[in-house]
Amino acid sequence: MINRFLNIFLIIVLLAVASGCIEDGFTDDSSARPEFSVDTLNLGLTFTGELTPVHSFRVYNRHDRNLLISRIALRDGSDAYRLNVDGVAGKEFTDVAIRPHDSIYVFVDAQFPPVGRDGKLTVKSLLDFEVNGGRSTVVLSAECIDVTVVQASVLSADALWSGAYHVMGDVTVASGVTLNLAEGSTLYFHDKASLNVEGAVVADGTPEKPVVMCGDRNGTMVGRIPYDIVPGQWGGVTFAGPGSRLSHTVVRNTSSGIAVTGGELSMLNCVVRNSRESVISVTDAEVKAVGCEFADAPEGVVTLDGRARLTMNHCTVANSYLFAPVTGALLELKDDGVSCHITNSIIYGNGPMMNTKSPASDDVTLRRCLVGADGSDDDTFIDMIWNSDPMFITDTDRYIFDYRVGPGSPALGAADASLTLPEAVRDFYGRERGSTPDLGAYEH
Repeated sequence: MINRFLNIFLIIVLLAVASGCIEDGFTDDSSARPEFSVDTLNLGLTFTGELTPVHSFRVYNRHDRNLLISRIALRDGSDAYRLNVDGVAGKEFTDVAIRPHDSIYVFVDAQFPPVGRDGKLTVKSLLDFEVNGGRSTVVLSAECIDVTVVQASVLSADALWSGAYHVMGDVTVASGVTLNLAEGSTLYFHDKASLNVEGAVVADGTPEKPVVMCGDRNGTMVGRIPYDIVPGQWGGVTFAGPGSRLSHTVVRNTSSGIAVTGGELSMLNCVVRNSRESVISVTDAEVKAVGCEFADAPEGVVTLDGRARLTMNHCTVANSYLFAPVTGALLELKDDGVSCHITNSIIYGNGPMMNTKSPASDDVTLRRCLVGADGSDDDTFIDMIWNSDPMFITDTDRYIFDYRVGPGSPALGAADASLTLPEAVRDFYGRERGSTPDLGAYEH
């Protein structure tokens, strides 16, 4: 027992001696400066009037003595930002100490006033750190945009949306009602929010100003993966009525993609990508897609069921999905009654090319398409380019999912111009296909 108490006493003495050896003085070297984990803290896209997510950076003392930061404050005194320095909230901080070779965290969020104009406005502020008469600065930067907030609702009269919208819950377009989306409109959907179309949606995007439907997250998540490629950020779009038309429209990062469950949908030069289920599913409905990209899904990129009818011309169906095992085919034809006719297109990527109950059906034809699978021409597959790599300019290691084709691609100039529909004369970017068009959605 005596030995045990002696050991405890010795430990206490050693700890006291060690703590006494810590340098309590502060460096007064005028060249001593803190270092930062970032030069510019980018808050990304922010909706005016709404509080941003919390961002952070670290402040390092690389020196052998304590560093005393005499003052931390925004140079312009902006009230838009909320700061927390080393666990203390405030607007201005004085005498903040950092031990040798240690660091502290600075947390930042903001709520910006309206910018009063269309489009984005970059707002920058300077956060100053004063030490020994000198000043170091971290730039705080945000892209601010005015948005119209839309709560869960039913649209019971025709409407025109133009500009930016933050959709917080499910929005239903009632039967007999048309929602028009002007060129350049962007719909930012909150988690689990969806667009349910019992009437019609007419989206009039252009090559210069496409209509965009996406999630409302920005920046990066765990592992520095950009939210711009993360699926499942919002529900998706369901079309159940007649008369919907999408032109130059981007739909990305959904849970269930576009689901067409009734009526018909026309799509021209659209990009639908990155869904947790299928990118587009058609059940007992009709879809015509010209110049469209359908990409990245685990359960079948394009899925047809019931009496679905699909026509595709100059489309790209691709799959480089990263977030789950790919269990479906690029084309999932789940019922003998489906009708599917695809021309001048590319079908390539992870998963089988096609899963169908009726590959020899007169209502299923692929004509002059490039595919990654082995095969031979017959009554279903006509004038095909088999077992070929279209040489997409994707780079999944850098999270680049670009399904245009690169130099030397077998898709270049390989389309049958006689099969190019009149509305396919230009691609998503406005490039003319000409007399020797490329296969797929895009002209090189």
